[in-house]
Amino acid sequence: MNKNGTVSHLWVAIELLKGSIIIRVLCFDAIVLIITILICWSILNKPDYKTKVESAKAPPPAFISKQSLGFFEVTAYCTCEKCCGKWSDGHTASGHIIQADDKFCAADPIFPFGTMLVIPGYGYVPVLDRGGAIKGNKLDVFFPTHQEALNWGRRKLEIFI
Repeated sequence: MNKNGTVSHLWVAIELLKGSIIIRVLCFDAIVLIITILICWSILNKPDYKTKVESAKAPPPAFISKQSLGFFEVTAYCTCEKCCGKWSDGHTASGHIIQADDKFCAADPIFPFGTMLVIPGYGYVPVLDRGGAIKGNKLDVFFPTHQEALNWGRRKLEIFI
């Protein structure tokens, strides 16, 4: 803020929900903000642009930094009532409609929806869900069946971003 109490600049962070691009811009005026939004809109509307869920099925690109986030307790779940209780409606907290071949995880709100994580033994997947017991260094990976979730068990894994 300036001495007179007005804002002299504005940080703008735009996360493209259909991709893994995060754009952070220091905006000094509205024109820069509008141009940034238009560029993002044009990227989102490219016909060949893949969604995060589609890109999660591919191995992580070589340019990903793979910075360690430390060790996490990683459990598994499916959409059954035993795993999800009253929230077993086939939708994630992000609004994603679950498909049988989806791979994603539930994480603490410190990870925005769409954050891509490398989970050893599971894959390079987006955060698309939350969970009541998923706080801090805990993750829950999705499986299409309850048996597959049970087979995963509880693992202590080093997680990368």
